[in-house]
Amino acid sequence: MMGTRPDLAYTVSTLSKFNCKPTSNHLLAVKLVLRYIQATAHLHLAFKMCTESSVEGFCDSDWAGDKDDSKSTSGYLFTLPEAAICWKSRKQNLIALSSTEAEYIALREAAKEASWLRELYHEICSRLNMGNSSLQGSIPILSDNQAAIQIVKVSRFHD
Repeated sequence: MMGTRPDLAYTVSTLSKFNCKPTSNHLLAVKLVLRYIQATAHLHLAFKMCTESSVEGFCDSDWAGDKDDSKSTSGYLFTLPEAAICWKSRKQNLIALSSTEAEYIALREAAKEASWLRELYHEICSRLNMGNSSLQGSIPILSDNQAAIQIVKVSRFHD
């Protein structure tokens, strides 16, 4: 899941919480996941040759999605072009008081990853003597929460 199946990130994370004391419902869920893997084994990540750097990010969160502790789950995905190059799905460390806050936290995590990706890309280009093949400008990160987007746009008011 970590290296090749971003579609399983949330499911594997959720099921792994019950490794110590699985119930019959958990084992049934694992069987469903295994059937899904068997049915989709022919699918794979495909990378195309590209002449320009077009890294793009997507992020989202659920607000209070965990019914046990009311914490939200953040997730992001970065593509180069049209193929996933990195992704993450993780429960947030604190309880978000609104969907806007949960989305803002997800955007913050995605922005940290975008910054790291940008530095990695510059390092690779400089070691391969690719000259001006570095990322120009910022890496766009798409989100679906308008309030969180507005907070990011006027970030001078927020840490």
